[in-house]
Amino acid sequence: KNQEKLTAYNLHKPLWVFVGNTVNAENSDIWAVVEQLAYFLNVKNRSQILAWLNDLLCDEPLLLDSKGNAIFRHRFLSLATFKGNLNALYSDILKTLFNTESASHLYLHNIKKASGEVALKVGNNDYFALINVGDSSELLKSAVELENVSVEQDEFSDGLFGTINQESSTLNLLIGSRKFTEGWSSWRVSTMGLLNMGRGEGSQIIQLFGRGVRLKGRNFSLRRTPINEMPKGLGLDKLETLNIFGIKADYMAKFREYLQDEGIQSPDEVLQLDFPVQKKLPANVALKTLRLKDGYKDNQKMGFKRQEMVQLYELPKFAQGKIKPILAVLDLYPRLEALSSKAIRQSDNDERQSNKFKREIFALFDWDKLYLALQQYKMERTWSNLRVSRDGLRKFVESREDWYLLYVPDSAMEIRCFADVQTQQDILLQLLKEYTDQFYRRLKAAYEQQFMETTIVTEENGSFFDEYKMLFGEEENIPYEREQ
Repeated sequence: KNQEKLTAYNLHKPLWVFVGNTVNAENSDIWAVVEQLAYFLNVKNRSQILAWLNDLLCDEPLLLDSKGNAIFRHRFLSLATFKGNLNALYSDILKTLFNTESASHLYLHNIKKASGEVALKVGNNDYFALINVGDSSELLKSAVELENVSVEQDEFSDGLFGTINQESSTLNLLIGSRKFTEGWSSWRVSTMGLLNMGRGEGSQIIQLFGRGVRLKGRNFSLRRTPINEMPKGLGLDKLETLNIFGIKADYMAKFREYLQDEGIQSPDEVLQLDFPVQKKLPANVALKTLRLKDGYKDNQKMGFKRQEMVQLYELPKFAQGKIKPILAVLDLYPRLEALSSKAIRQSDNDERQSNKFKREIFALFDWDKLYLALQQYKMERTWSNLRVSRDGLRKFVESREDWYLLYVPDSAMEIRCFADVQTQQDILLQLLKEYTDQFYRRLKAAYEQQFMETTIVTEENGSFFDEYKMLFGEEENIPYEREQ
């Protein structure tokens, strides 16, 4: 729904992830998830499931938080079209999540070619979920006790875990252990369930949050859309929201600490008020504003992409003297201190150290890898008129130091092993991406400034906000009253 209108926000097909604390034990956390899936797919439970769905659609306060607020209030408004037609909603869930047209038996297939993988399907339909554990054979020994569940062997399929990020993947649900914190990455994660995860796993929980918080965003900004830029009626706020919940999990206190460290208040501590804007222009007064002439936008005939082929690090004539010197700034203190707190001592005055790359390390870098990474970076942003040269890239880095500002402790710039070389190469790539982003955007702005024209401000030309949203944080011991 609204897929074409949402293309610019680089959303990926949602993925639901469950992470358990124990996976191979007889009472494995994984079976708590599988049992619920089998319950939903069991035809004899259909009436109970329809009753629950009706409660959600009617905004019934079934679950309350510690302050008495309904946890799911107004969370399912986008499903309002199914009100009065619960069977249609039930069928839609079967089709969208389970890849099936009707409820049926749940099958667990042990993928013989991929150690630790168990794929789930309904009847003879496509796989909809994947269990990824260390020893699938040991895990499946206790599966025979589950109702509406059967175990089979898949002798021919290749591993599915590596296909999750492919557009053709039919998998909507991933279940497994904390191994997902070790190197796995995906843009798809939209909902995360934690099972029996306590405060003792604090660092691993933070890594898990990092798996879910990843988002490409508009123009590959890696950020969620600000409230004042959120399009109406498309449900983008829901699609960009990471939902995290737990079962017998004492992780919420750790998550709250994480949000506070990042300067973010949790939703239950924020009250939002909307103030519509009254668009009333003064009579007989023509207010003027600037806009880019028609025909000069992006890929239009006279647009920047069609008219200018620019070389990275080289200013074309039209931009010389018109753009400020570019400075890529990267602050790695929070990340490095979090990962290497034993090796780095924080200054009493909290003074950051700035560093430069040592020239002798450049000979150890993989310049082909850096070049290809920048090529990929520009292609993801469809900067088709930007040329990147491998030799030009290396010459730029080795001949200049004034183009970047790197905040990082001295100890982090020491070379003790080859892994340190790779770390510094990754840091350089981050700086190059930041510089490239600024370089392209400033050139584009300088080009378009030549073709601006004046126009009269009207109530319809998008110069006014539709509304202002104000967020109020709840102060300690001064709670606010939510509208009932």
